[in-house]
Amino acid sequence: MGERLFTQRCVVALSKAGFAAKEVAPLTIGIRRRSFTAVQEFRDLYASYLLEEPADAENMISKAVADLSAQHSQVNRSQELLSLGVVFPMFKATRSLAPDAIATPWTDDISVVYAADLPTHWQFIEEPILNQWGVGPSELHDLAVRNLVKRTRQMEATVIPGNPPFTMYSSGDGFDAARALILPELEPDAEAFTLGVPTRNQLLYVAAGELPEAFGAALRAQVEQDFDTLDHPVSQRLWRLDATGAVTRVD
Repeated sequence: MGERLFTQRCVVALSKAGFAAKEVAPLTIGIRRRSFTAVQEFRDLYASYLLEEPADAENMISKAVADLSAQHSQVNRSQELLSLGVVFPMFKATRSLAPDAIATPWTDDISVVYAADLPTHWQFIEEPILNQWGVGPSELHDLAVRNLVKRTRQMEATVIPGNPPFTMYSSGDGFDAARALILPELEPDAEAFTLGVPTRNQLLYVAAGELPEAFGAALRAQVEQDFDTLDHPVSQRLWRLDATGAVTRVD
């Protein structure tokens, strides 16, 4: 069974469990049940299936969906997410925002959305959940950013030597691009940054507001290439971020 057929079988099983399922990509499915919204990955399950007998596929999918449904019931007690430190900001192209998304503009075409990073999936924070929590959008933003600072301080960015040096966050946790929000806190001695966020899993930056022409052109070319070729694109532009957090486009 190929990836697409396996994904279709997952969609059917999710629908039977009460999830509205929309195929986003092979082995990646967006799901919704009442106020619960998530992106569910089935890549690991498919890898396990390839090692098993084909007849086991239905049982494997049914068990995975049953586990997800049970976890959803547990997540309904979602007020706990605020104290667990698992809600983070995520960058998304404004044009692709969901109707109920809680979103904070970052630039004219990039918005910040918010997701709880749970063991098996993300739960995006939308209006019904926020209303249930009794928390305002600005309070949610501040909480998510604080959580991101704590997580990022435990990580190590990739630094490519040069003049100036080039830094990249590409952990794949979904929040790499949003680390642009906290650069002034991560590097408080920098007066400004030139950065690109081609996908949600990439932040490329230089701790300098102005770059040599050749260096800036190379950075722009890399951002445009990644935007065109990688999953979950955000922006193909370069941006300047100053120490106060103000963002302007680099033309």
